[in-house]
Amino acid sequence: MTVDLRGHGHSRPLGGAPLSVPALAEDVLALIDEAGADRFVVIGQSLGGYVAQDLVLRYPHRVIALGVIGSTATTTPISRLDAYLLRSSVTWFRFWPYKHLRKLMVTSLAHDEEVQAYAREAMNTLTKEEFLTIWTAVTHVHQPLPEYRIEHPFLLTHGDQDRTGNIRAVAPAWAARDPQSTYVVIPDARHNANQDNPDFYNRALLNFLTQHAPTDPSQRK
Repeated sequence: MTVDLRGHGHSRPLGGAPLSVPALAEDVLALIDEAGADRFVVIGQSLGGYVAQDLVLRYPHRVIALGVIGSTATTTPISRLDAYLLRSSVTWFRFWPYKHLRKLMVTSLAHDEEVQAYAREAMNTLTKEEFLTIWTAVTHVHQPLPEYRIEHPFLLTHGDQDRTGNIRAVAPAWAARDPQSTYVVIPDARHNANQDNPDFYNRALLNFLTQHAPTDPSQRK
């Protein structure tokens, strides 16, 4: 099952209620419940990676395994400077000409022209206010829990050319923190690594799922 998060794709309009990652996670969980699934594997990219982490944190008994593409750990403490830069980015973006901002973001998301075209089309559906609402939710994802560990089988990936924030810099330490993590760097890929190099990513994902989430529950570790 794939999901358009609130404000994305066909899940529009965004609506007037305050947006948060936990609210998006509850949306996803409601769809899973509607589908009748008791336990599930959750895979999320970028914002979706934060939603996936929230589901694992609050509903660990429901999750079989976790996959994250191009996100940072929401539970790892960050410096005051990083916290300030993240929160203040909303103000920078508010005064940034939106046409120019979208152009820069599209080129940072992918190097494949077809993927860039997909990202451009997706961003063009968002007004600047909608983008700022979604981005504000991203800036509030961190809830430092120094002793927390993801105990589930965990596939952590990002593109080798991902220049978004400090994703590449902090990923190795995140992978080392969690006991069942599998860390894979996707070659020839930027932020949307699963789209930039789908063959490589899909092989890594299928290998992970075969090992940790086989269709026969009796084979799961």
